[in-house]
Amino acid sequence: MALSLLIVACSFVSASQDCEGDLVEANKCQSWKGKTCEDPAGSTSEPENCIKVKRCVCPDNLLRYNSRCYKSFECPKKSADAMSDDRVGHNFIIPGKVNAMNEVYGMHISALKLPQHWYHAVALFKILNADCAQKVKDGHARDSQHNLAINYRVPIKLVDLLTQGHEFMALFGTRIAQYFRPIGPCEVRVEKVLDLRRYKADEAYPTKQKYFLFGDSSNAYITHVPTRCKDFQQIAWLKSIPSGFDSRMLRAGEVIYLPQLNGHPVLDNSGQIVDPLTKKDYKARYDCGEGNSNRSDTPLNDLGSDDAEDQDVGCKSTDIKIDKKYPFDTRIVNILCP
Repeated sequence: MALSLLIVACSFVSASQDCEGDLVEANKCQSWKGKTCEDPAGSTSEPENCIKVKRCVCPDNLLRYNSRCYKSFECPKKSADAMSDDRVGHNFIIPGKVNAMNEVYGMHISALKLPQHWYHAVALFKILNADCAQKVKDGHARDSQHNLAINYRVPIKLVDLLTQGHEFMALFGTRIAQYFRPIGPCEVRVEKVLDLRRYKADEAYPTKQKYFLFGDSSNAYITHVPTRCKDFQQIAWLKSIPSGFDSRMLRAGEVIYLPQLNGHPVLDNSGQIVDPLTKKDYKARYDCGEGNSNRSDTPLNDLGSDDAEDQDVGCKSTDIKIDKKYPFDTRIVNILCP
């Protein structure tokens, strides 16, 4: 009688079930006592007293993780960063193209008031598979009027995702405003984190507009560093490497100030923030009494000294020439701003 009841119970748990969200149905081996068990190494037979049950589990494809999957099964790793405990996916704008070493720079799409996204971050990613890198290059060539982007859906803290040496599966595509057109997934490795600073959202605007300069031996880019509600995020491709910079310095990154541009955002007649980069050529100051601004070994930093810049303490000077500007954002960065 007991055996019959056990068989009935086993038949019930083995029945097919519908999985919610992005969870998938998978067979798992389970002992009759309710504990999980695995096949002995090298054995082709079922373990003794074990049955097959179907359960909803996290899918093997990381791109299909969602918040429900994380909450149910604790898929991504945790972090000691208590300031932004919520875990979500992250998106990056890629300036330029995939280089000869199959590397790309990514600028984190951030938001001043959202704890999960209140970081200005720039990182160097390497695509690990050469065939996959070529697929991304070909896909971008077919849609070259739009910029490359990375869409990463796995719920994880940004400080965990951007850990040097961390490898993960990233979905590459082209970005058209808020729309994302997939090319395909590729495994990437975080080669270097150039900048990772937490926004404060209520500090004073700098006296001059603050940007972050980075690049390599062939290309240089600048990305705006938002300061407070309300502000903007922007990235631009420069025509040439600024004088005074070499590839080593560009791969380290540097905070620069544009003295021609007031630190307060420029507003149009309707009070909307508009693009301040209306010219092609600008003077830039850097290394304003703060030494080497690249301290990416500190996970959460606040690089750049506005006081030093205001007083022009030991600032070096260079010229930058704007070639191409990527989509200018005042919507995402100001979510929840009053």
